[in-house]
Amino acid sequence: MRKYPFVSRIAIGAIALAATGVLAACTGGAGSGDADGPTSPISTSAGSVSPSTPTNQTPESSPNSTGGQVTTPATAPTSPPEPAPPCGTMTAAQAAQAAAAKLPPPFSDPDMSDVGWDPSAATLDGYDPCAALGWIVMPIQGGTASSPYAIALFHQGQYIGRATAKSYGFFPTVTRVDGATISVTYHWPRANESTAEASGTSVAQFHFDSASGTVKMTGSVPPQ
Repeated sequence: MRKYPFVSRIAIGAIALAATGVLAACTGGAGSGDADGPTSPISTSAGSVSPSTPTNQTPESSPNSTGGQVTTPATAPTSPPEPAPPCGTMTAAQAAQAAAAKLPPPFSDPDMSDVGWDPSAATLDGYDPCAALGWIVMPIQGGTASSPYAIALFHQGQYIGRATAKSYGFFPTVTRVDGATISVTYHWPRANESTAEASGTSVAQFHFDSASGTVKMTGSVPPQ
């Protein structure tokens, strides 16, 4: 040491400078104004929220339970319902009485002028006060199986006439095709048949035509 006093003083000085640099570095790192440090999330009472995420957006539609979008369909305008057709006010029995009073006599023979229609024995199941075409099968007073029957026709409960100008013997079979159409099966005896046999048939249809307000017939009636 005595031989090299100058070298020792230089070494000690270098060590002191190094220690001073380390201390300065530690003191500068603890500062809070470092612009290069990481950005922390904004702290709120509800938790941490990233500044880059908007918090007040309103979605245009909400997903339903299956993950799809809920869409409210537009309400289509509805047209008012069509009014119901007018209906007659008479009962079937009253309609039969009214028709019997308006039907032509069953026989043109003066000797049979005392025989009239019998509404009390009429078949009323075809009368419908609301149908475009209804019917009542009208027998004569004191008739037999081969006596003539009239088919009285009705439109919405109002008597409009008989199916044919002539009344045919034997009870006809009448069925409804639709609200404005009926089908009539006439029965009649073939040659050499008795009235009890009467195997002949003729079928005709009657349709109420709303355009003309009349009943149109197709098919055939019993032979004369």
